[in-house]
Amino acid sequence: MKNQYIYSKGSIISSTMKSICTLLLCLIVSTNSVSSSNDIEQKSYEELFAISKNSYLANDWRNCIKFMKAALSSYDHYEDIVKECRNKCDHLTESTAVSTGFSSLLTYENSMNFYETLINGTYCMMKCKRQKLGSYQNSHPDPEIVKNFETRLTYDYLQSCYYKVNETKNAADAAFTNLEMNPESEVMRDNLNFYFEKNPKLKYDELVNLETKNFVKSFRDGVDAYEKEDFDSVIRYFELGILEYIDAWKTCRLSCEKPFDMGWFPDFMTSVANHFTYCVRCKRQCLIKLANLDGEFHHDIFPLMFHYLQFAYYKNNDIRKSAECIESYMTLYDSKQMISNKEYYQELDEFKKSGNEAWFTPRDNVREYFEIIKRENDLINSIEDRFKFEEDSKESKVPEPPISNKMEL
Repeated sequence: MKNQYIYSKGSIISSTMKSICTLLLCLIVSTNSVSSSNDIEQKSYEELFAISKNSYLANDWRNCIKFMKAALSSYDHYEDIVKECRNKCDHLTESTAVSTGFSSLLTYENSMNFYETLINGTYCMMKCKRQKLGSYQNSHPDPEIVKNFETRLTYDYLQSCYYKVNETKNAADAAFTNLEMNPESEVMRDNLNFYFEKNPKLKYDELVNLETKNFVKSFRDGVDAYEKEDFDSVIRYFELGILEYIDAWKTCRLSCEKPFDMGWFPDFMTSVANHFTYCVRCKRQCLIKLANLDGEFHHDIFPLMFHYLQFAYYKNNDIRKSAECIESYMTLYDSKQMISNKEYYQELDEFKKSGNEAWFTPRDNVREYFEIIKRENDLINSIEDRFKFEEDSKESKVPEPPISNKMEL
């Protein structure tokens, strides 16, 4: 293995080698100036990232690790707060404006109510972020720094620094976390293979995705319980996994309500429409993001939980719950197997005695999930159809999740 694999940012080092000598003292001072945990807590994730990056360039591997981990924690905290505020303020409507202290300014014209709601929501967001984040966080973070977190370039720095202090397990976990987001990265894959060569005790199935979602663990635990025929645990894990998946989906959608560089300066109406469309496209990508289970893609993961549940409830003699899970699954996916299962349940004595077809009713959260996805899918298709002009050149499209009227296996 050549060093170029480990130093995936070798170009950064080589291009700045001459300047490091003159900046080294400054970098060390700036790094050492933030030593106590209290000082770290007062720094924004942008500042912590910059300190870690400077430590990396100065070959100060321990501080590179220390401040990058702090930056990741600070970024997660910032994102949680912003999404919490968005969730709160997105529900601010004209009917709640008075109760929350937002008096109407534009009651003289009904057509302005929509924009007044946006203004109220903006004020709500600013107030919420100030209350929860304080003044030390930059309200307009550098897009390039944000991109480092979103693409997990942060873990590229971490894996390099961990390797330099001979912590190959941590280096492998950091590389694996980056690779999960960037599966096409041959350099990171080579890095991971190199760590296995350096440390024979490492096992692939023991690698930890440091950014894994809660529902992924619940899903895996549920599958393990299913294989052991522990159906009580199957029900417990998958019921939890469903709630965690819905929460992750909603959180992902909230993260899409972010700045958007259009690359040009459209008029007011076009600007609003473009930004709205950008957000809808981003929200639809959440299905693809959540289909990634530590590098393995399962586009049917959400309905698959109901597949496991319907059988587990059947084994526990709870036909009503099993019927509910079957209908929930079939709301999302067409499946001949599930149709056969439904017909089988309808022939059971317990179902015949009840005479209640309402047992086969999808859950409310499944209906809401499906209707939102279908509505946004129809909207994007309509936009793409209506905004086609002969003079337009062909543009590459962003991959869309596999959803039409229903997901198809």
